[in-house]
Amino acid sequence: MKIRLNKNDLFDNLILWCIVLQIVIIRWLDLHEPFSILLAALIAIRILIKPSAFINKYTFLPCVLFAGYSVFNYLLLGGEIYIFLKNVWRIAKALIIALYFLCLLKSRTDLIAKFFRNNFKFFNIYMLINIPIIITQLSGHYILLGLRQGYDPNATIDFVSGLFGVFGMPRLNLYILFLFFFNLYYIKGQKKSYKNTVFKTINYIFMLFWLIAGTTTDNKALYILIILYIGIYFCFSKYSKIKNKIEAHFWFWNKMVFAGIGLAIVSLLIVYSYAPIREMIDSIIFNIVHGAIYMNRTGGSNERIGMIFYAWTNPDYRWLGAGLAKYETDLSWGFGFAHFGQADFGVYMVVGGTLFIITLIYFFWKLNNMIYGKGMLSIIMVIASMILLVYTQFLTDAALLDAFLLFQAICYFTVWSINVFQSENYRGYSLDKSHLITNKINKIV
Repeated sequence: MKIRLNKNDLFDNLILWCIVLQIVIIRWLDLHEPFSILLAALIAIRILIKPSAFINKYTFLPCVLFAGYSVFNYLLLGGEIYIFLKNVWRIAKALIIALYFLCLLKSRTDLIAKFFRNNFKFFNIYMLINIPIIITQLSGHYILLGLRQGYDPNATIDFVSGLFGVFGMPRLNLYILFLFFFNLYYIKGQKKSYKNTVFKTINYIFMLFWLIAGTTTDNKALYILIILYIGIYFCFSKYSKIKNKIEAHFWFWNKMVFAGIGLAIVSLLIVYSYAPIREMIDSIIFNIVHGAIYMNRTGGSNERIGMIFYAWTNPDYRWLGAGLAKYETDLSWGFGFAHFGQADFGVYMVVGGTLFIITLIYFFWKLNNMIYGKGMLSIIMVIASMILLVYTQFLTDAALLDAFLLFQAICYFTVWSINVFQSENYRGYSLDKSHLITNKINKIV
């Protein structure tokens, strides 16, 4: 069946391309702020064209809760309107993208499937272009860092980021992880052939190369994320085989728990036999413990955890925070933290309180309910989002969220056994057509 593109499809394709560009080149060009405004405006226009596709029981209340609490925090704690708007906008722009993309994934699976299929080569070729640049940067020659001015030239290990902009390693990590699993998804749906075997081998070799490179670049997040992504992809791919067998759900999740424990034990045994990765894991554990104990008296990566404990152990900041309109979230030495702003969870817990974090959790919970139901699949995705929120600027750097949304689309295709490379007949293939099964699953899972 041929898919006919109407005007809305062309507009949606424009927005999808903007989301991709936000990941791959906009940060390098240092145009992320004006580009975010452009993208938010395009999405707002798209929502106004057909509100029913984006405003529903899954999106309305989370948006109202987020906006309502933000205004309540401002009215109660006071502050400057400029700071309030800046702090809220830094996160709201990403939430707008998440709402748009996941609603489109649910209602227009065909359009996103075709977008993925048509741009399969682009995603891989862009990474191919980055490989020699990454290797050059790993050797200590920091070429093509991007157009951003005013960065610290001494932070050399953070410059191994290809064409993803200065300090773009988190963006590069999430793009590589998306691409790795996107390629696995592609290979899984192809017939066995010499070309596909070679492609699969190259895919694994490059991921192994990046994992080894991470030991020389202080890329601790990569090892947490690769385990997280493997677990997510494994659960979703196996779930696709039992989604119509209601009685199998209990045993399925029990098996996943035991498989996860087994994988963790085996991974630790393997990892601890390789000194550089063992040292990296020890460093991660140290950062968590050190941050929890010393809070704003610590520094570097420890501050991510330190900010969370600082807010939670301070009765004045625990629930409402210090004030969304009082303190900017991207300034150094905020509340004594040298790198205040480097991870969204801790920063927004300090200025917005635990209640603000709860509104974000609820937002992602409802959006994932919309496409996966209320079961374990949604829980897994929300937990993954929170882990990324703890360790990165997952929302204030919208490119990170964008890359994770692309991975979510792969999981969605996997769980509903959709092969975007073999058929164009997926229009409306979402939970709308599987609501009877989903409702039964929700009662069990």
